[in-house]
Amino acid sequence: MHPGEKPGLAYLGFELRSAEDLERVVARVNERGIAVRTGTAAEREARGVARLAVVEDPFGHRLELFQGAIIDAAFSSPTGIEFRTGDLGMGHAVLFVADMERALAFYRDVLGFQRSDYMVFGPNGMGIHFLRCTPRHHSLALLQIARPPVSSI
Repeated sequence: MHPGEKPGLAYLGFELRSAEDLERVVARVNERGIAVRTGTAAEREARGVARLAVVEDPFGHRLELFQGAIIDAAFSSPTGIEFRTGDLGMGHAVLFVADMERALAFYRDVLGFQRSDYMVFGPNGMGIHFLRCTPRHHSLALLQIARPPVSSI
C-alpha cells in the first residue's frame, strides 16, 4: 500500500505466478490493442517486485500486474490495523464502473479473471459482479450503480 497523490485509488496490483504467466497476459493485452507498458526501475523498486506491467482498465483504473515479489518485511499499518491476508493475498477491492459489459469483457476476456458470483439490482447491468484470480471467492468486485450518462449530440 502506498499513499496516493489525491483521494481515491492510486492503483491495484495483481501478482502472477511466473514470468511466463505475466508475459502471456501482457501479450493478450497487447493483442487487444490496449496500451500496456513495462514498469520503470523506480516503480519496481517502490513496489518491491522483479517484473511489472502497467495497464488501465476501460474506466481509467490503473492496474499493475507483477511477478517476483521481493518481501523483506511483513506489512505494518501505520494506523495499527492488523492485516491477515494469508497465501491468497488481499481479500478484495471494489471498483465502480460505468458499463458492466465493458468491464466484464476487460477483466474476464483480457485479464483472465473468472466470475464467482453476481447480483443484478437494476436495468442495464446495474449490480455487482464478483471476480476471482485466486481460489478465494473473489479478488475484485465490479459495481455499477447508475445508468451510464447518455451523451447528447
